[in-house]
Amino acid sequence: READRHVSQIDTFDGAQRVGTALLDGGVVLADLSHWGLLRFTGDDHLRFLNGLCTAKVTGASPGSSITACFVSKVGRSVDLTTLLVLPGQALALC
Repeated sequence: READRHVSQIDTFDGAQRVGTALLDGGVVLADLSHWGLLRFTGDDHLRFLNGLCTAKVTGASPGSSITACFVSKVGRSVDLTTLLVLPGQALALC
């Protein structure tokens, strides 16, 4: 039912308390992430390649999976946080 749905919009993220309050209210939190980049990974070994770059296990992920991970350098230092979306034949990274 339409009356059972609601969306909480948070205009600015000025602290975890506002975000936590919106989540606890049972609503949906929308955030403008248009300033983030989007990377597309393709090829027969794209999941194996990503597995070597990320802190999360990516190999074996099925299409439709969403994985939160951190890109790391060759010595294991954090480079960037990412959310991976696995699609048929490709993976998208929001970072």
